[in-house]
Amino acid sequence: MRTAMRRGVRPRVFAGLAIIVLAACTASMEPEPDPVGTWNLKSSEVPGQRLGGTMPPAPLSSGAGKTVVLKVEEADGELRAQMTSVADSLLEVDEFRLEDGTMFVEFGAYEYTLSLDGDRVTGTVVSPLGEFEIAGNRQDTGLLYVGEPEEFYTSHPGVVGHRTELAPPEDVEDPAAWVRERVQSAEDLVLITDLGRIAIEFTNTAAFEEELLDYAGQEVRVSGTWRGEKIEIDTIELAPPEDDEG
Repeated sequence: MRTAMRRGVRPRVFAGLAIIVLAACTASMEPEPDPVGTWNLKSSEVPGQRLGGTMPPAPLSSGAGKTVVLKVEEADGELRAQMTSVADSLLEVDEFRLEDGTMFVEFGAYEYTLSLDGDRVTGTVVSPLGEFEIAGNRQDTGLLYVGEPEEFYTSHPGVVGHRTELAPPEDVEDPAAWVRERVQSAEDLVLITDLGRIAIEFTNTAAFEEELLDYAGQEVRVSGTWRGEKIEIDTIELAPPEDDEG
């Protein structure tokens, strides 16, 4: 009787072990989610807030958030990524990695955590203004579509610098002279942002050339309206000096 019970139990034990091994093998054979493609990402952080305006966060379902584009490519077995900047042009990201079906992206002051689910992603973005929900989808065509930048009023901080040589180094004794000696035309004068050291150009630089030269190399706040990838200046104000600690 005891032997019969052992013989009856043993096949069940082996069958159970076989199921566990088969399940483990099946899980290990599942392909890693494919991150390659062009992704449209919608954040609950709206454009006006991201660029220094006063608009509050919006629920993802409202459709009011800013759409950015993440482009992921693979070459020689390595992944690389680009993302649209505040001026809606693609720039290389600072860091990109794929771990267990999740994309981690660092781009300037923004950190994205994006979980892949087929042609959709969900996750969060951490910005200087806080943490926001984000969702997106993979574009279903081979064409890159960034979309027209939204037109909105912004009050944006930064340094008046040079279009290609950016802001003066911190150890320069005369930042204004550093910028002015490199300027060959008014169009060389731009706003260098704190977010990824991006150069933002203006549509009406000539009208504000004198003020821009006066504030060269200094911290300012530019108020105006986005026109495509440039700002149409309304006012330029010198940023107030920081209070000394203590």
